[in-house]
Amino acid sequence: MVQKISQLNMQVMRRVHFIYWTKRVYHSATLKIFLLGMCTVSTTLYVSLPDVILNMPSLTDAQAFLKFVFSALLNTRSRVQLIAILAISIVLWLCKDIVQNIRENSLIKAKARV
Repeated sequence: MVQKISQLNMQVMRRVHFIYWTKRVYHSATLKIFLLGMCTVSTTLYVSLPDVILNMPSLTDAQAFLKFVFSALLNTRSRVQLIAILAISIVLWLCKDIVQNIRENSLIKAKARV
């Protein structure tokens, strides 16, 4: 009898752990960061990042840097342009989620004070 209870307990805990880790993996931020990483890795298949960094102007000169970025994006393969658009979209999507979470947390704290 005791053995059946411990087996049932182990089965339930396996399911609980499975559900917990599934939710963690499929959490929206985790998935977005994974997609952003995949965009970065796939970019390295088409672009030599060390060469880009060597040719890049100083970050302190914003105008030259933006001109370089736009020129690089416009004069590259369509695959790289698509990957860049996807990466920028994911970053903006993450920023939206961060702002939304901050707002929700501040509302919860404000309600708790009342």
